[in-house]
Amino acid sequence: MVIKSSSSDYLFKWSHAESICRQHWSEVYEAAHSIRSFAARHLNTLKEVAKIADHFVKRSKMWGLPLTFPELTEGKTATLSFHELWPVDLIGRETSGSKGKKIGAENLRPITALGDLSAGIAMLTGGNGAGKTTAGEELMGVLLDAASGFPVFGKGVTLNLRTVIGSIYLERGDGSTMQLSLVKLANVLEEVQKHPQNGTFVFWDEAGTGTTASQGELLGMATLARLKQIGCTVLVNTQIPALAENAQTRLGAKCFQVDMRHSIKPGIGEPDIRELAHSMGLSKTLNLN
Repeated sequence: MVIKSSSSDYLFKWSHAESICRQHWSEVYEAAHSIRSFAARHLNTLKEVAKIADHFVKRSKMWGLPLTFPELTEGKTATLSFHELWPVDLIGRETSGSKGKKIGAENLRPITALGDLSAGIAMLTGGNGAGKTTAGEELMGVLLDAASGFPVFGKGVTLNLRTVIGSIYLERGDGSTMQLSLVKLANVLEEVQKHPQNGTFVFWDEAGTGTTASQGELLGMATLARLKQIGCTVLVNTQIPALAENAQTRLGAKCFQVDMRHSIKPGIGEPDIRELAHSMGLSKTLNLN
């Protein structure tokens, strides 16, 4: 094809357009070149994202579970709320005392009743093995999936993207549990201070565990007060009811109790070791009745 150049009085073939554009319309050329370069660099990544998104859709149909894209909000106020979340990471795991029986999609119960976890503290209390850790890990997964542009298994999910997503777990290694936990806590506090207020979500698993209840409460209150001062959204699970009560009274924490049926409701609960042993089929052996 031959076209007339608007910037010259000679004719040129279409294959010459790039060189003419580069010479006479440099800004247009640079913008188009930038777009082509970006697409070339990220085409494989986009293909992989599409495959993963398709995998989400297929799993949703196979499991019969709702799938939704989180509603993303902007602004300085931290937001994290949902009507329900389905802990699909549990599918395929063995249940306690089941002698090899694995959890299927039909066995899942949605995580509900936590309301809006805005900048502040939410405490999960109650039974061992009731799903407190699972709830925290599921919320971290939602934030990570949303930041990657993926849907989540649930309904009514609203959040703003976080600068940092952190977790604190019981440590094992060279040193006592509490020594390692103190180092981990210090490292997390140092890191979150580097980022804007309301830009960080922290999940603290088994807060205060590894020492006496009174010392665990002391450590928990000091750490939670500092995280609140920084402006983090903090989700904590703890086996120390006094820590939850103190955090509720002095730090305005929202407290929830989780029972062995994975039900979550407002309040503060205590672990029941007999109920846990019974669910594992060990109550007679341990003689806890």
